[in-house]
Amino acid sequence: MGVRRLLVFALGAVVGCAAISGVGDLVVDGVDASVERAIDAAPEATAPPPDAADDVEIPEPPVDGGGIDANVDAGPTRVRTVTFEGASLTGPQGADTITGLAALQNAGALDGAHSMKISGSAIFASVTSGVAGLQEVYVSMLVRVQDVDPNGAAYAPILRVVVTDTTHADLVVSDPPGGSFGLSINGGAPIAIVPYDSKFIYRIGIHAKNGLVEGFVDDTPATPFAAAFATSTIGVPGFNGVKKIDFGAIAPAFKVSGVFDDLLVDTASMPP
Repeated sequence: MGVRRLLVFALGAVVGCAAISGVGDLVVDGVDASVERAIDAAPEATAPPPDAADDVEIPEPPVDGGGIDANVDAGPTRVRTVTFEGASLTGPQGADTITGLAALQNAGALDGAHSMKISGSAIFASVTSGVAGLQEVYVSMLVRVQDVDPNGAAYAPILRVVVTDTTHADLVVSDPPGGSFGLSINGGAPIAIVPYDSKFIYRIGIHAKNGLVEGFVDDTPATPFAAAFATSTIGVPGFNGVKKIDFGAIAPAFKVSGVFDDLLVDTASMPP
């Protein structure tokens, strides 16, 4: 029954009651014209379509394999944040350059919606803008290493603070299972190593300045780094400022399969 007929019925009932009780000047045949106009002006009730609830879009929960938000508490000393969340490997939220053909990882991203994926190739990303010339850097990155082919070497570099083409500090990795991360200077044997499992996401990092290089590894990416697992007080010989930062399968002879994300560079403390 429409709202108009309901109101008329109700008013009719009131009229009848008023006529019987002798209250008011209401007429027996109907309602006052002003009441009729009010009824005409009343909007018709409309029920929602049966499938209205089906049209409501419920946003998907964000993918957050890494358990951190790279943009939280960045602070004034954060000089680069590479998250790939612009859905591109380069650009404002990506690297400056990509050497080789890396892929954008969507499903199974380490943090957020996008990561960089390398599949058994010598491919790496480089960051120079904002870091070139810095005298001290703290660099961290999320990684899940699935396979490594170091081509006869024991370790392959996956994160490098470059001083010159021949001087650099590296976080290196050996082939799983039973693999390990290590800290290396100029391609030498690791100063120290720490084991890893290819099923897990790790946050790795390097702190480098003149006379000091430290390596960090954490298998709980949502928590701050503990103490460095490796330290060199000699540092990178001839350190006179950073040239660039590389990450991925850096050396051409080394092939790595893995996923990389959230490269963060700070000048005061280990991010995030």
